[in-house]
Amino acid sequence: QTNELPTFYSTSKQLKPPIFAKDANFVAQWLDTSQQLNLPGGALIAVPHNDDSIEIAVQQAKEEAKAITGPEATPFMLQRIAQITNNKSIQA
Repeated sequence: QTNELPTFYSTSKQLKPPIFAKDANFVAQWLDTSQQLNLPGGALIAVPHNDDSIEIAVQQAKEEAKAITGPEATPFMLQRIAQITNNKSIQA
């Protein structure tokens, strides 16, 4: 559980979500209510990892990706992080 939004890459790690969910039931109820009320917009649901090796892999991939820009950056980062963590990041 966290009251900070997990980030893939950010210059600030202090991103506060507008809603904090303690468990999956809260998320399901919130989404159901939102849909029933026909509220506009969407939902970004993020689950933080609690594994330092993934954070280290993100930093390593970020360093390797310095020359990569635009739409190629995200696929490179995701693939490289998966490689570095032996696909552990995909399961996280």
